[in-house]
Amino acid sequence: MDNNRYLALFIFTICIFIIFQDHPSITGNILLGEVNVSINPMEYGKISYLGYPAEAIQYSNMDFDIEFRNTGSTPYIKKTLLQIGTYDANMTVIANRIGHTASMGPGDRIFETLKYTPVAYGFYWAHVMVSYGDSTADAWGSFYVEPYYAYVPPIDPGDSTGDDDDSDSDSSSGSSTSPSSGFLGDIFSALDFELYDYGRTMITLSHPDKIYVMSGDTSVVYILVNNTGTMTLRRLLLLPRIIGNIAVGAQPMNIQTLKGGQSAIFMITLDVPAGIKDGIYPMDFKVIANRIERTGHIDVVVGSLLLDENLMDMILNYRYIITRLMDETHSLYLAGGNTTLLERYIDDADSALILAKDYHDLKDYGQVRAYLKDTRGHLELAVIELARLRSSDSLLSRAPMLLLMIAMIVIIAVSLIAVYVHKRSMKKDEMAKKFQDTSMS
Repeated sequence: MDNNRYLALFIFTICIFIIFQDHPSITGNILLGEVNVSINPMEYGKISYLGYPAEAIQYSNMDFDIEFRNTGSTPYIKKTLLQIGTYDANMTVIANRIGHTASMGPGDRIFETLKYTPVAYGFYWAHVMVSYGDSTADAWGSFYVEPYYAYVPPIDPGDSTGDDDDSDSDSSSGSSTSPSSGFLGDIFSALDFELYDYGRTMITLSHPDKIYVMSGDTSVVYILVNNTGTMTLRRLLLLPRIIGNIAVGAQPMNIQTLKGGQSAIFMITLDVPAGIKDGIYPMDFKVIANRIERTGHIDVVVGSLLLDENLMDMILNYRYIITRLMDETHSLYLAGGNTTLLERYIDDADSALILAKDYHDLKDYGQVRAYLKDTRGHLELAVIELARLRSSDSLLSRAPMLLLMIAMIVIIAVSLIAVYVHKRSMKKDEMAKKFQDTSMS
């Protein structure tokens, strides 16, 4: 009986370990008060909180909660500006929301909520800027807006007044059934939406339509591939081609899997030789997956000297890539992936980009280009690591559990064998003792 209890306790311990081994540990943040004994006035501030929904529905109200804190030693007046934009047209700003203008003393906090209502669906970026004194604090984010579709009750087939021969559906989307006839067909055709979706394969691309680069310099441009269908895409390839003596490459070389509703990032690297003529060099590219393909076009503008706004476009371009990589990293982490190396690459790219932005504010454009080049190197490593994790995320999440299950079965089997052998040995000892007692008597 004691042996059975020990075995049950041992098995229970192993089960508890397996159940909780993949659960993240509970952590917390401790906010420590900042102490400064300097007598020199310091004009500092930071956005201590930015909260908003990661997903929203078209035409619904969104709340952006912003908290700003005066971390310096002097009072000042702060002003808040929220910019909303899309990724499909050179980071175009489509909305501005102005927050409170208020006086703040050292240590003061101000919390405010700005509202935005998206009128189109797709990916958006958000940029919060709080100006105080002669400085500005900013924070970036991104969110996705799902389309809003009006619900129309289905029509009784017996009451249909449409043609009987218009039941053929458009096969280009890969759907086996489509409400393409009659009244419902008109509505869903206008909405570009299919009510019944059984295995649709569809890809959409998001990318800037123009990129600026100097003669003899390097740059990178992102291609966001959105799997808007329901089928898993496999072996995605990006094939860029450009007219002129500009070397182009793709990172990563391929992406093994991309599930429905997920997005992936390709980066096209550009190496412009010195002495090339200034001008616009058209670049076409093609994304291939599951025997379907999508094409895109980007104009590469080469100049002997990049203007101030051109460098800022590059900074915004890199900032978007970092934001998207952070979102993908968070999703992989929640799925159980080991994102330590990916996070390090992203942090290095983010640190270099912050320095590029700081030098841009100081109008030291040579340093800006140097740190943008560093940012590009870190981003290349990040997208390669992201592709590697994406291609093996199922193995990463399932292999540890499978190995533990096998180990538990082996341990239980060995324990049962050990208990059986022990009991058999005890029975032999008892029989031998009884035989000895009988012989003596």
